[in-house]
Amino acid sequence: MALGFKGVLTQRREGARVKVQGAKGDRDMATAFEIGDMVRLKKVHPCGGYDWRVVRIGADIGITCAGCGRRLVMPRSALERRMKGQPVRATQSTQRQ
Repeated sequence: MALGFKGVLTQRREGARVKVQGAKGDRDMATAFEIGDMVRLKKVHPCGGYDWRVVRIGADIGITCAGCGRRLVMPRSALERRMKGQPVRATQSTQRQ
């Protein structure tokens, strides 16, 4: 969506991040999550699992442990900081199994 004059935002997708170009230059926006995506966190859960499934999307992200089923709700910024790598899309994870 680029009209070619200063101040109009243009978006392009690069992986799971969205680059926004505007009058103030390029900046990254939040990681795009979808329900069913699998995310891997940096620290191990007490049950021994690293993998979590996204079950709720909004300002807060709801995730469920793949090992024990424990459910957490955390701010999007906290989840992005605790993630290792990018989320695996729900369609990709079902094809691998």
